[in-house]
Amino acid sequence: MFDQIYEHWPARPAEARPKLLVYGESLGPQGSEGAFTGFADIRAKANGVLWVGRDRAVE
Repeated sequence: MFDQIYEHWPARPAEARPKLLVYGESLGPQGSEGAFTGFADIRAKANGVLWVGRDRAVE
């Protein structure tokens, strides 16, 4: 789902673009981290992430 949203998000004018935030709780972090290749990719594509209940760090 993230990739489909991100496909259209940068095309919007910067002043009209909402912040792109990613959230996952319990098993959600494991699924949503799959949208990224690492910290640099997170910083490039999202304005922030909140992953609750994670048991390991993104490498």
